[in-house]
Amino acid sequence: MERIYIRLVRHQEKLAKPKIGILLPSREVVLGLMAPNEVLQLAQQVERLGYESAWIGDSLLAKPRLDPLTTLSAIAALTSKITLGTAVLLAALRNPFLLAQQWATLDRISSGRTIMGVGIGGGRYTRELFEKEFAVAGVKYSQRMRVLEEMIKLMRELWTQDRVNYKGQFLESEDVSLNPKPLNSSCPIWLSASVSETALRRVAQLADGWIANIVTPEEFAESWRKIQDYTKESGSVTPNLHPTFYMYLNIDDDEQKALASSDLFLEKYYNTRFSSETLRRWGPFGSANRIADRMDKTISAGAEGFILHFASLEPRKQLERFTREVLPSF
Repeated sequence: MERIYIRLVRHQEKLAKPKIGILLPSREVVLGLMAPNEVLQLAQQVERLGYESAWIGDSLLAKPRLDPLTTLSAIAALTSKITLGTAVLLAALRNPFLLAQQWATLDRISSGRTIMGVGIGGGRYTRELFEKEFAVAGVKYSQRMRVLEEMIKLMRELWTQDRVNYKGQFLESEDVSLNPKPLNSSCPIWLSASVSETALRRVAQLADGWIANIVTPEEFAESWRKIQDYTKESGSVTPNLHPTFYMYLNIDDDEQKALASSDLFLEKYYNTRFSSETLRRWGPFGSANRIADRMDKTISAGAEGFILHFASLEPRKQLERFTREVLPSF
């Protein structure tokens, strides 16, 4: 009855349909759970099923996987409609000039269907690997966010100007002309942030979109309110920051089975065990109704979109079940 009521409320209030995307299982290839061609086939299935977007994660050493730009280029050649994004790209691991050219090339190949989701990586679980990841790329772990800030500014200039002169604390260019330019000159860059005040301010000041994860609907609402306040303070001209929730989920009528399946998957994915309390915070695990209810609450908190990460050793089955049992509600 509660589920029916929620659906009626959405209909009566004419709430906007959320944009739903799927995180593709690129790490699972390294874990031996999926072949590279299966990832590409899954991307094609995501498009056939009518989803808005397909996303690829990133990590060099901490959570190794297929390279995101190479993989997205292959997917771009096999699809024609879905938006292609990174959730999220650890941009500071890369040379900004090479990355700007590579992304512009991807944007051209995909006919302007890209979103560069970027972040700084986390050290909450295996910090030593995250620190090593940046060390081998020549970036101090403590400086990775400031490097990313400068990269965003520099890449935007490289994409929109013929001659770029830039001087920051970490990056600089003198009379540099980079080609090709992206098809979409305002190539969108979305920033990942959850509850950190500093990170939320960066979203307001630098980003075209916001990706949040590991937050409750209440925390999402509070963070979104802060971003909007900071955006006004900064005088940003960005009309819409596309608040998006990166959501872990596992669908099973038996909640305990869903939690156990998620625990098994996430231990392999992050090389760390998590408590049931932590898992419940990460996302909804259980029945289709439980998944949809969490999405409803997050939409009410301000979310306009979702990036779904199936916490399962069988992501294709989870995708099919979500499509059949949850997607029709939205």
